[in-house]
Amino acid sequence: MGRSARDQRGSPLRHCRRRDGRLQLARAHVAAEPPARQGALLASDVRSRIAEMRASGSLLTCLANISRIAGPMSDLGPKRMSASGQKRTSLGDRRMSANDPERTSSQRASPVQLLMVLTWYSAFVLFRIHLEWESDMAGRDWRIEGKYIEYCSCDLGCPCESMADPTQGLCTGLVAFKIDKGHCDGVSLDGLVVAATFFFPRAIHHGHGVMHPVIDERANEAQREALFYILSGADQKVGTMFQIFSTIIETIKDPVFAKITFEWDLDKRTSRIEVPGIVRASSEPIRNPVTNEEHRMLTVLPDGWVFHEAENAAGVAKGIGPIKFDLNRRHSSLANVAWGPNGLIHSYDEYKKKYARP
Repeated sequence: MGRSARDQRGSPLRHCRRRDGRLQLARAHVAAEPPARQGALLASDVRSRIAEMRASGSLLTCLANISRIAGPMSDLGPKRMSASGQKRTSLGDRRMSANDPERTSSQRASPVQLLMVLTWYSAFVLFRIHLEWESDMAGRDWRIEGKYIEYCSCDLGCPCESMADPTQGLCTGLVAFKIDKGHCDGVSLDGLVVAATFFFPRAIHHGHGVMHPVIDERANEAQREALFYILSGADQKVGTMFQIFSTIIETIKDPVFAKITFEWDLDKRTSRIEVPGIVRASSEPIRNPVTNEEHRMLTVLPDGWVFHEAENAAGVAKGIGPIKFDLNRRHSSLANVAWGPNGLIHSYDEYKKKYARP
């Protein structure tokens, strides 16, 4: 439902296309400095190079640049004093050409020594990259607890919940939730409502979905930005609700900021959602077609990705905005939900204890 943080940083290949001239110039600059300053300059160069690799967003790019970063390491190093007080050359000083008349072959760095330096330095760089990568992927701290409602074109009970195909082959309808308690970093989301109409030409896992999001008009600029960040699925675990929708939704209609009527009663299995000019929907208990008595039906999903348990209802919904549908006595379900970057916050056992259900 939006570009990921990695997409916003640009192509991960852009740093791979950079010419080597800048790297060579940096090496020459460091080598020209006094030995006492070479280490500090090299460390600064490494830090800046790591920052560039962070910006590229590609671990492959990071690995490809290790050999370039490590290049100066074998050529530089401060002079050291031996125990006898005489100057002891660094590894870089011992490197020499075959035509150097003042040095012997015993002074040259062996391939094993060079390999040890490169291995140590590569491990160091990889460790730093790992730390920076973990920091980047952490994302924002957010949490939503509230009330959830859905309407779709399937029969009562919705076969999709049991891994079957949609009743009519396609899937269209409405989802909405009201945030009882929520935040994104320091931004409170308490009391806000989000709704969206949708259409999928086949079962939703085939993708090619169309969605029209509606955000509570009461949300301020910071809250809107926070909600869009959450809805985008960015920095969220694979297989969680918003991350899944970010992969199966192909077209997003322009978001609308409007008044959203949200009425919801889980015990009575009733609800009402309305956005003027876009959608109106209501739910009522399923009734026995013979006796007309209320018929209770629960959907329980211990490993669910939207909810753990929902009350099923008979829904009526009409889409009159960009996505149009007319549903009568079709599937609807109401559920308590709690979501975070890693999906459902509570395990099934924790859910039962918290809500004393089902």
